[in-house]
Amino acid sequence: MLSIAFGALIALLALALLPSTVSNEEMTALPYGGGITGTGKYVETYNLPRAQLRELVFQGGIALFIAGTMLFVGGALDERLRSSHARSRRYEHAKPATEVQPSSQAEVYPSINDDEAHRNKMIMAAIMLPVLMIIAIFIVTQLRLT
Repeated sequence: MLSIAFGALIALLALALLPSTVSNEEMTALPYGGGITGTGKYVETYNLPRAQLRELVFQGGIALFIAGTMLFVGGALDERLRSSHARSRRYEHAKPATEVQPSSQAEVYPSINDDEAHRNKMIMAAIMLPVLMIIAIFIVTQLRLT
């Protein structure tokens, strides 16, 4: 969970705070002396090293977010598989010798208790909230650049 949160935070900070431009003074040539002087106006110019650094930090945050998500989902699946395997071993002795076809869907799927349903909702919120925040900040920064 921490790598998901840190990855999302790093990616958001890269998009929101790291600049990819530098401010340069506009220069003008003097008509008779051939010299160059500043006009007093400043313009924003894209700086390739800054843009590359911003992209590198963003991609590192995204990689950390994806790795954390994969580890989290893998751990959740492993936990569920272990608990279902333990349940099946517990009920293995209670099975009758002949196989009986289930008469309803409730007999096929185990019931989900309220704690597990709440936990599943919290897991999905913890995964989707940073993703939605990254998308929203990306859209806002793209609109700000245009």
